[in-house]
Amino acid sequence: MAKALHYFRLLPIVKGWPEEAWMGEGLFRLLLSTLIAVACAEWMAIFGGAYARAKMPKQDYKADFGSTEYIFEGTSPYALPDSGFDVIPYNCPLPGPMNLQTLMIGVFYTFYGVRCFTRRDGRLIVARIMHMFAVIYMLRWCTVGVTHLPNPNPACQLTDRLGSANTWLDAVKYVAKRFPPVACGDFIFSGHGANLTFLCMFGFKFKLWFHPIGYAFSIATIVVGYWSLVACRSHYTVDVILGIMMAMFATEMLWVYSPTSRIICWLEMMPVKKLVYVDPDEDVGFEAIVGDEEAALKRIKDTQAQLLDSWGFSVCPPTDEVPVPHLRKQGDPKRPPVLALHGMTQDKSVFAPFLAAAKIDRTVIVPDLAGHGDRIQDAIESGEVGWTNEERAAEMLQFLDQMGVERCDVYGYSMGGGVAMKMAELGGEKVGDLFLVAPACCLTASAIEETNSGLVRYNFQTVEEAEAFLQLVGFPDEVAKQRAPMTAYLRAGTGVDEHYWGRMWSGTANGLVEVGLSIEEAMMDGLKESCERMKREGRRVVVAQGDSDDVIHADVPRNILDVLGEEDCGVVEMEGMGHAGSRGDPDKYIATAVARHANAFFNN
Repeated sequence: MAKALHYFRLLPIVKGWPEEAWMGEGLFRLLLSTLIAVACAEWMAIFGGAYARAKMPKQDYKADFGSTEYIFEGTSPYALPDSGFDVIPYNCPLPGPMNLQTLMIGVFYTFYGVRCFTRRDGRLIVARIMHMFAVIYMLRWCTVGVTHLPNPNPACQLTDRLGSANTWLDAVKYVAKRFPPVACGDFIFSGHGANLTFLCMFGFKFKLWFHPIGYAFSIATIVVGYWSLVACRSHYTVDVILGIMMAMFATEMLWVYSPTSRIICWLEMMPVKKLVYVDPDEDVGFEAIVGDEEAALKRIKDTQAQLLDSWGFSVCPPTDEVPVPHLRKQGDPKRPPVLALHGMTQDKSVFAPFLAAAKIDRTVIVPDLAGHGDRIQDAIESGEVGWTNEERAAEMLQFLDQMGVERCDVYGYSMGGGVAMKMAELGGEKVGDLFLVAPACCLTASAIEETNSGLVRYNFQTVEEAEAFLQLVGFPDEVAKQRAPMTAYLRAGTGVDEHYWGRMWSGTANGLVEVGLSIEEAMMDGLKESCERMKREGRRVVVAQGDSDDVIHADVPRNILDVLGEEDCGVVEMEGMGHAGSRGDPDKYIATAVARHANAFFNN
C-alpha cells in the first residue's frame, strides 16, 4: 500500500514513515473515530438544530405579489439586539454555505491532515481531533436543543419565509438533504467558533506548524473566522464567545480524561491510565499521585528546576548559533570544561545529578543528545530511526565548535560513554581525558536478544512496564516499584510511542556491528579497534562499571585497559552494581557510586 502511495506521489517520502500506524488496525480505528465524529455532528443537527429551528420564535412576513399583499403568519425569524452587529456590519462575501469561517476551518483540516500524515504520532493526533470534534458537537446538542433563538442570518430567514421549517419534521427533511448538516437554528454555542479554537490549540499542543510565522498565521486565521461568524450573522456574538470558552474547556478536559477512558484509549491504541485526585494543599510524595499524570509531571519538573538551580546549572535553550539545548555550570575558567554525555532514554536534566554528586569544580556542559530530551519532537517529526555513536560524536564535535570550546574532557555514561570514545577517535586534540561509566561499546547476550526483539523493556509506557525496566538496570524490586510511577510519568511527558526507544537504540547498536561475525564478536572487535584509534600519549581514561551490569558486557573495561595500557587507563569495578542501581543495596545508585572517582579524576 505504501509503495503504491509513493508511486502516485500521494505519500511524502520520509525516512521511517510509520506504515504500521496508518495501515491495518490503526487505519480501521481511525476510520471508526471519524465515523463517530460525523455521527455526533448529524445527531446534533437533527435532534438539536432541527428542533431549535422549528421552535424558534418567528414573526409575520408580508410579501407583495403584483397588486396583492400576502401575510405569512409566524414564518419569518428576526434578529435580536446584538452589540456585535452594531460594531460589525453585515458582510458575507462568499456565496452559499462556503463562508469565510468554513473556509478557515477547511484550511486547518487540510494542513493538519497533510502534516500528520508524515509524523509518527500523526494518526494519534488525527484521532484526537476527531474525538474533540465529537465532544464539541455532543455538547452543542445539549445546549442547542434547549435554546430557541430567532435566526439573525438573512439567508436562513429567506428559507424559512418559504415555509420549509414550520415543524420539526420539515426541519429534519431540510437538514437531512445537506452535508455538512445546516439547520439554521443551532445557536448557543457556535460550532464554527469552537472548531477554530480547538484546532488552533491542537496546533500549539502538537507543534504542527513549522515556524513562528505559521503559529501567527493560525491565530490570524481564527480571528478572521470569528469576525466572519458575526459579519455573516451566522451567530450572535455571545454564541462565538461561548464557543471559544467551551472549546478551551473541552480541550483541557480531553487532555486530562481521555487517557482514562477505555473506549478512547482503544480507539487511539494507547494504554489506559488511572486518575487519582490529589489535594493540592497536602504535602505528599510521588507515590501519592499515581495515575494523575499532569500533577506528577508538574511536581517532577518543578523539583528538577529547583535542583538544577541549587546545583548551579543554567538552562540554555537552542539558538541559531548553538542549536543544541544544554545545561551549563560555570567553573574554573583556567581548566578545560567537562562535556557530560547522558545515556539512552535520559536527558540533560536526568544526568545532572551525576555531575552534582561528583562536585566537579570546572565548567560543565550537559547537552541533550540527538533524539533525547528537548530534541525528541525533532526526531519524531524528521522520521529519524536512530543515530550511531559515530554520528552523535560528529554532532558533539560540531557543538563544541559552535560553543567556541577548543578542548574539553568528557564524562560519558552508557550510550554517552560510547559517544565519548568516538569523539576521542574523531576529535584529535580537541578531546582530552575520558571518564567512562558503563560505556555502550559491547552489549550482553540478553541485551542483544532484547534489542533484536524491539528492546521491549526500554520502550515502557505504563507504570508496570517502567518497574520491569528499572529491575533490568539493577534496582531492587522494592526500589523499582517505588520509582516506577515517576519514571513512567517522565516517559509519558515526552510523547513518544511504544517503539521509539527501540528505533533509537537500534541505531546505536547497529553502529557497533560489522558484517560477517557474531554480534558479540563484532562488537568486541569494534571496541578494540576504536581503542587503538583513540589511543594518544597523555590522554587519561578511566572506565567504571558494576560487576552485575546486565546491559554492558563485563569484558568491556578489561578490553579497553588491555589496548590502552595501565599507564594511561584505569578501571573501577563497583561490587554489586548493575547498570544504574544495586540489587544488594536499595540506597546505592550509579551516580553516587562513581561520584568520588569522578571527583578525583576531574578535580586533580
